[in-house]
Amino acid sequence: WETSSGGRWKRVAYPTACSLQAFRSCQGYDTEEQERAATRLWGTNSFDMPAPLFSELLVEHTLAPFFVFQMICVGLWSLDEYWYYAIFTLIMLVIFESTVCYQRL
Repeated sequence: WETSSGGRWKRVAYPTACSLQAFRSCQGYDTEEQERAATRLWGTNSFDMPAPLFSELLVEHTLAPFFVFQMICVGLWSLDEYWYYAIFTLIMLVIFESTVCYQRL
């Protein structure tokens, strides 16, 4: 990811001309100067990924097709004589989806 080119992905030039034996015998960098040069060339080995908000995850989960189908079923059950089953199912679905979203944080 390169921010200097407007935030685009940039293919990293990798030394493909080296033999397999050169890679197998590699022991790392000997000096800090070699390490700094490699950091300048390749960049830092970090991946910053912001954690999503709980509300964003909950919206994502509630818009999933299976959850929407379950909500439609809850609506149909509430129109019939199964309103107590519908209320219980609704509460359990909300609790389940909330715990799944909480675990993803």
